[in-house]
Amino acid sequence: TFPPPAPSGLAAVAGEGAISLIWAGVSAHDLAGYVVLRAEAGRGEPEPLFTEPVKETTYRDGTARPGIRYVYAVAAVDTAKPANRSALSNTVEETAR
Repeated sequence: TFPPPAPSGLAAVAGEGAISLIWAGVSAHDLAGYVVLRAEAGRGEPEPLFTEPVKETTYRDGTARPGIRYVYAVAAVDTAKPANRSALSNTVEETAR
């Protein structure tokens, strides 16, 4: 019935052709995982990068294009059908090399 708590502490590290993300996980008995959202900086709201949640509290965005500044956020989702999504984490901006 209720969404899980929002993830926190999102941080990003730029790499060659990728951006690595890490965040603090949440505790919820029905947690299904996390969804990473991304947008190009200054170009709208972040959208999910994938449909199935990841279980880990890290994600490597290998689709990031070098020289483009991206905004990222993470949401936790539960196992309900349809899933309840938490509020978004803090946002971070980073550019892949």
